[in-house]
Amino acid sequence: MFKILKKINISASYAINGLIGTFKEEFMMRVQATFGLIQFVLAILLGAEIQEIVLIFLIWIILISQESMNTGIENLTDLVTDKEQKHLAKRAKDSAGGAVFIVSVASWIIFIVLVFDEVKELFM
Repeated sequence: MFKILKKINISASYAINGLIGTFKEEFMMRVQATFGLIQFVLAILLGAEIQEIVLIFLIWIILISQESMNTGIENLTDLVTDKEQKHLAKRAKDSAGGAVFIVSVASWIIFIVLVFDEVKELFM
């Protein structure tokens, strides 16, 4: 049992170090995290219901996860291709970036729909 817990602890440590490194090194990770935090705080300040706040938070977590995967794919692609311009490497990186873009747009759509409803209630 302790052996399993030790392995889990080591794995969690690697994962946390990976996230910290990504936040430190990747500008877009910091941008996505900041916008997600802004959405989360605005939802609270505008009096969104708990289910709406949780939904905004979950989308934010998915976005951060997607951005982390994108960074991993880009770094691995650069490692494998020695940063040479190769068609398939570009497609892999662009596809990963596209996935982040889709989740980012979805997070803003969900946020606007939820907040618009809350803002509308403030003025009625």
